[in-house]
Amino acid sequence: FRSWHILSHVSRQFVNRFLALDIHREKVQVLIMDDLILLEAFARLKSKGFDFELVFSFHGHSFLFGGGWSQQVDKVLFLTNLGYEESVERNEVFTPIVSVVGNGVDSSRFFPLSQNEKMARKVELGYNPESRILIWLSNPRPKKGFHLFKELLKRIIPKFQGLEIIVIGSESPISEDIPNIRYLGKIPNNELPYFLQIGDFYAFTSLWKEGFGLSLAEAAKCGNRIIAANSGGIPEVIS
Repeated sequence: FRSWHILSHVSRQFVNRFLALDIHREKVQVLIMDDLILLEAFARLKSKGFDFELVFSFHGHSFLFGGGWSQQVDKVLFLTNLGYEESVERNEVFTPIVSVVGNGVDSSRFFPLSQNEKMARKVELGYNPESRILIWLSNPRPKKGFHLFKELLKRIIPKFQGLEIIVIGSESPISEDIPNIRYLGKIPNNELPYFLQIGDFYAFTSLWKEGFGLSLAEAAKCGNRIIAANSGGIPEVIS
């Protein structure tokens, strides 16, 4: 029943469009992006005698295959080697060929400023050129560790009185006792480098197993020192 349900109901539109291409005589590669249900649908289709190469590009940390259909998957693209190793441990049988392909960061946009440029940018934004700036970027969901960031600030603000804080992606107030904090809320992606380039430290407090953490890589490329949770693929990205 599951095979019928996946092929004829859940993934019907994708499967029907693929079958309508009528490409049985050609060597075809099917790439599934980050969707295990759709991957299962095409694996089950392949097991019915359709000949194509099935590739899964996974953008989380690790995953668990749901059944014997997994042996129809030819290749899996992981973001980190840690994610690959954990997935192998979680699955009793893991037959696909594997490649590790990390997220790309546009170096023409995300790069460190020279010291003079960085100081000038800080002045432009109303900061003391000698100030140190700590940045946090995400939404305030618990799995992103916003509550941890609040605790972090409680501990470091008394020790480093001149530390400036920038919060991007959230407008939730942390504390009225922190005067030197700026909430930017949601900003367009093309504006991120402008602020990340003035940062000295970047807090990545995510508590779920991140596949790669694109904002983490972007902040590091802009010259920030990283304070991060030891979870998922994060340690490998930092190293």
